[in-house]
Amino acid sequence: MLKVPSVNTSFPVIIGIIIGFVVFIPGCYLVEPEDTQYLLEIETESIQYSLNDIGEEVRFDIKNRSGVPVYLLIPGPYITLEKQVHTQWVNLGTWYYWIGIGPWWHAIEPGETYPGVPLQLTAEIIDGPGLYRFRVKIHSKKETYELLPLDQRVSNPFMISS
Repeated sequence: MLKVPSVNTSFPVIIGIIIGFVVFIPGCYLVEPEDTQYLLEIETESIQYSLNDIGEEVRFDIKNRSGVPVYLLIPGPYITLEKQVHTQWVNLGTWYYWIGIGPWWHAIEPGETYPGVPLQLTAEIIDGPGLYRFRVKIHSKKETYELLPLDQRVSNPFMISS
């Protein structure tokens, strides 16, 4: 005759505790503290460029100085060029096409530097001499598509002269 083992009343409690740890502990790593400080630097190689420098380009890097990763959603128009008109920054759009299968999230880990898409000084998007900057769509959370504050997502201003 087959004997059925007796189930101790503490058995469901133990299973509940195990399930709780399996679900709760990994979830803790998905939750960011509310006081997370992001520190990004988006810097061009120079602050002065000339339209007469045929073949030159504006290069820049995105440096993550934070203690947590940040995210780019690529491919796509994640970088745009802005020009200062009077006291306002006007978004001129993108100057590049990035064709790929996606989109996918690219993490910029703490301490990592990610190169931006170079801007040719002969690009049609450049609206004559003036003060320009790059704006980057950098996300703090890929689950909610939450963008970092604007001041963390723009480059240093740079001058393009004739």
